[in-house]
Amino acid sequence: MRRSSAHCTRDMPPSSGSACPHEATAKYWKNKYEDAQREITALRRVLEMKRADASSEINNVDELIKLVREETRRRQASDEELARCFAPIKQENPLRDPDPEDRAVLLEKERAALEKRAQEAEQQQAVLKHQIGVFRSEASVLAAEARQTRHKRFEQLNQTNVVLFEEGFTPRPITCTNAQGQAWIKAIPQEAMLGKLLFYLPRPPHSLPIHVPGWAKSGYWFHPMGVMVGDREFELIVETGQNQWCYVGCYRSAPCPGSDLHLSEWMELDEETKTLFVRRVQSEVFGKASQLPINQLTVEAIRKNYDAGVWSVPCYSLHCIGYNTVLHAGLHFAAAKIAASSLAC
Repeated sequence: MRRSSAHCTRDMPPSSGSACPHEATAKYWKNKYEDAQREITALRRVLEMKRADASSEINNVDELIKLVREETRRRQASDEELARCFAPIKQENPLRDPDPEDRAVLLEKERAALEKRAQEAEQQQAVLKHQIGVFRSEASVLAAEARQTRHKRFEQLNQTNVVLFEEGFTPRPITCTNAQGQAWIKAIPQEAMLGKLLFYLPRPPHSLPIHVPGWAKSGYWFHPMGVMVGDREFELIVETGQNQWCYVGCYRSAPCPGSDLHLSEWMELDEETKTLFVRRVQSEVFGKASQLPINQLTVEAIRKNYDAGVWSVPCYSLHCIGYNTVLHAGLHFAAAKIAASSLAC
């Protein structure tokens, strides 16, 4: 029995001095078991964390793969679109990168073609210029014929209309600047203007041309601003040059059917004169469309009608019925007064 006891004592874990060796052994293994459980739990936690990290990395890799596939598809689509754009160029010039000699030959051919086209364009331009010159010459001839016909007509109508001046009286032009215009009109003596209606006609481009052969002579004009027709008498003062006005005489005006401005005469007018006239027509006539049974027309539409000859500018007679020498003197007196005031300032 003592041997057996000795054997048992040799195989047991170290004792802590407990009276019962079996309790010490049980406690020892219990502690080992608890340590093992804690280690297993810690290992499980570490394993779970590593699994989570691995799952996250897998997700990141999947996302990268997805982005790479989308970028690949986008680039393929872009390449296909680029290929479609360059397809016509490849058909015209299949050699994308010719050698220097071939490229020089190609450039020389292109230069020659451009020179040929330039020469053809210059020839066409010369032909067009010639045609335009011929057209303008023909238009000038037609315009001259239209004016001559109209002049003859009015000469026949005004053969008996002769206004004689008093002996020793000679009409003279009046010098007055545009800036002095309003002051000049206000300075005219009342006795010279008593019962008189004064009509000031500016020169082109602010009005269409007027034809009056001389002082106190009958003639005609074309749709003047605020034209007065019928038996109404007015004193006509015409701008004949830079800062120069002429009192022509006392007139009556009436429409002259069949003597309208010819298309060739319209074409001879300068661009500014035609533009200002069309704007005035739009403002005075079509600007009041609400009072007329017509639709509103723009400046461009009115201009096209005149340029195409669809519309023509009406002509009005100018029948001279006298010459007011008192008004003539008053106009000169007012102009001299304004000039003296300007010098004094």
